[in-house]
Amino acid sequence: MGYNRFQIYFLDGSGYLCCVVGRFTYSLPKNIQIMIWYQFIFLVLGVSLYSLSQLHLFKKLKWQGSVYIYSFFGQESWVMKYKHWKNGPGMAWDETKPAYFGSTTFLVMFTDFYHACQALQKVAFSLGIFGITWNALIAWICWTGIQWGCFKLFSK
Repeated sequence: MGYNRFQIYFLDGSGYLCCVVGRFTYSLPKNIQIMIWYQFIFLVLGVSLYSLSQLHLFKKLKWQGSVYIYSFFGQESWVMKYKHWKNGPGMAWDETKPAYFGSTTFLVMFTDFYHACQALQKVAFSLGIFGITWNALIAWICWTGIQWGCFKLFSK
């Protein structure tokens, strides 16, 4: 007669992460506990950054109305990745010319708050899922490549 092997993780009264395997309980090594806490923190950070990016996209952030609309946090910050010029009383942008090399592609995270949140969210989710390993870098590259392919395939 054998035991079914199952694992349950829980916090004991002193805050240590413990594991139950079958009928045995043991405390996880300190380095594993630290890695699990970091992964949890990165996942929470990723969800928070995603929420902030969506609030910015739909112009629901509290501070969005109080800043210049073309600033990094402004409501129309997406146009900062394009070359602009003064044309009459307002501003105008040439959406065919980037403001600087890479501002419309791989350096877009430095142009506005939405894209910065999206880039940091990808990094945080990768670190949260795979830990601080090379797998996180590979996952981030794959995620970005799949997203780029979907945009190219399904956009007008």
